[in-house]
Amino acid sequence: MLTALAAAAAAILMSCDPPSPSQNQGTNQHAEQPAQEAPAHDARLAPFASLASTWTTPADDGAPMQESWLAPRGNNMTGVLRWFADDGSVRMYEVMTITAEADAVRLRIRHFDKDMNPWASESEGPMVLILTESSNGRHVFSPESRARSLASLTYDLSGEDRMTVELTYQGDRPMTKIGFERVQD
Repeated sequence: MLTALAAAAAAILMSCDPPSPSQNQGTNQHAEQPAQEAPAHDARLAPFASLASTWTTPADDGAPMQESWLAPRGNNMTGVLRWFADDGSVRMYEVMTITAEADAVRLRIRHFDKDMNPWASESEGPMVLILTESSNGRHVFSPESRARSLASLTYDLSGEDRMTVELTYQGDRPMTKIGFERVQD
């Protein structure tokens, strides 16, 4: 009986005309669309193209981190980081965007606990950093707002299949360097 009902439902669905694009507007329908070329990205994101990949490393305490970035599209790149505990569970997540805006290139970072609750220190919004230096695969971002004690964040992509993230802080706190390697597919 169930098979007959499934066959009847499939026959009815197959005989229906797909909705027109105007009917699909505002819905989460995944109707087949003709293949389109990806829009060009803002030229100011070109130096970050090699960031688009998946990167991994053990942290200083042996707990691995994984960071993945999507390729530039339009005026934006989007990334996510997962930091794992020794037992394999997630310690925290980080969502990042690099956006070419009218007046500058900005990096926004938002941290979440293992249950995807935003950190209390970021309840007003993400940290916002502005690109202050970019040369030879080295990109330095400096705080614009809500960066607390962070003095700068640097992505160094000058090594082949290697990325170093450097965090410098105001005051006496020592710099943190995290070395990543590109994950080969």
